[in-house]
Amino acid sequence: MSKLDLLVARILKVKYYNRKRFIEAKKSYSLTNQILALPIDMQRQDDRFYWKFSKKGEYEVKTAYHIIRAHNRSQQPEAAAGMPLLEWVSTTLNQIEKERNGLFICCLHGLWHSRNKLLFENENLTAKTILERATISFAEALRPTNSSPSIQEPPPGRYKINVDAASNNGVKGGVGVVIRDSNGLVVAAATLEVAPALSVREAEAFAFYQGVNIAAQTCFLEIEIEGDNIEVVNALNSNNPFGGTFGTIISNCKALLCCFRFYKISHIKRNKNSVAHSLAKLALTRPNLMWLEETPTEHLALVVACPSPSQHRDSRPNLAATHPRLATPRSRRRLAVALAA
Repeated sequence: MSKLDLLVARILKVKYYNRKRFIEAKKSYSLTNQILALPIDMQRQDDRFYWKFSKKGEYEVKTAYHIIRAHNRSQQPEAAAGMPLLEWVSTTLNQIEKERNGLFICCLHGLWHSRNKLLFENENLTAKTILERATISFAEALRPTNSSPSIQEPPPGRYKINVDAASNNGVKGGVGVVIRDSNGLVVAAATLEVAPALSVREAEAFAFYQGVNIAAQTCFLEIEIEGDNIEVVNALNSNNPFGGTFGTIISNCKALLCCFRFYKISHIKRNKNSVAHSLAKLALTRPNLMWLEETPTEHLALVVACPSPSQHRDSRPNLAATHPRLATPRSRRRLAVALAA
């Protein structure tokens, strides 16, 4: 593209198009969403090659082998099954007793596991072994657990952030964020939209970034951020670089964490992250909502069900006492506008 073409493009963009419409005028709708989903690296690092079929972004022979096998298999003609797999599973679950649905799912997992054993390790499991292992797995799943869903409150002056991401079959994505003070009271919560072009782990990393971003906007100085994705937690606690979109989000999150006086990133079990998960589900239908100094009414039952050890359920947080910049309605509106932008 010549300099003249670049100049004309800039004039057209300023006069007739915003950022998204200008890209749509040049590219297809699906490609536009993929372009807009690419995060901008705040560190401005140099571009480098990235192998997107591995988690670390480095070329691996085994991933290339799987790609070649999948390509060769797709070129071979096969007879279509009489019924799609998901339809067959759904039909079978409706036909058998509800008490045996869990055992049926465990048997399916056992068949898939035995198939991988035979394919990659040349180990052939008998039907009796598969059924025995499925029965044991189902019994362990029914075994009651002693873990408590209550959250561990942070020290005074510190805030705990829980984040999670949800997806609707790759069509839509959502992020949920909830922030509690040292008394376990909700001081902020949000639902945010995620670009459908992001993968699962990229959406989880984006959830951590948004949680840190909200904490920075609300002027918190000491934070503890938790999530149920161990891969993202390990990446944020690691000094190793990561490539691709995932690496860019991780890099931006680390850069934002430098603004805090203290921060801690931890992994928690999914049952202790239910409020953030519920907000992420809500973000699929009602994104870009923000609550300050109040609990989302749709998820009040979850907050009460997962209290901190010393939480007083009938008290309200006094965010203005600890953060004067949020004491006025104008400041809170300014924060909501900044987060929605």
